[in-house]
Amino acid sequence: MMVRQRVILLGFVCLMLFACSKKEEAKPGSSPEETARLRNRLNKIFYWQIADELKLSPQEEAQMVKVLEDFQVRKEKSLINRRGALDAIEAACEEGSTSASESKQLITDYRKSMKADVDVDMNQIEALEKIMGPQRLLRFLKSRSEMSDKIRQVIR
Repeated sequence: MMVRQRVILLGFVCLMLFACSKKEEAKPGSSPEETARLRNRLNKIFYWQIADELKLSPQEEAQMVKVLEDFQVRKEKSLINRRGALDAIEAACEEGSTSASESKQLITDYRKSMKADVDVDMNQIEALEKIMGPQRLLRFLKSRSEMSDKIRQVIR
């Protein structure tokens, strides 16, 4: 089987696993641990697919996985912080008596959370470029985008 065919086949397997994980999440009593385990399984398949497609050495693959996992944790924290900033804005809007200085502070906090989120993404790209080089990084970004699109299609 050609590498491209294997990658496409693996992509469909990933999509099916993801679809199954979404069904599991929807079941009453599905725990966050089960959801995390399914997400972890999907990530490992994605890492293997990318490493195979980009022909990464075992050392490069290990470095890539470490970067992606570290940045996943940072991204989750960043999104939690942004959600907190949005919650504060929503609460202030519901109260309706926010002063100009309080409003400015809420906007500043939200901007900081957005910047932190973008910084996480930029740092990830820089770290991956050091591991893969620019040409393989482009292929990585393309593959990740295609996988995300396929997952979105399955969810709909």
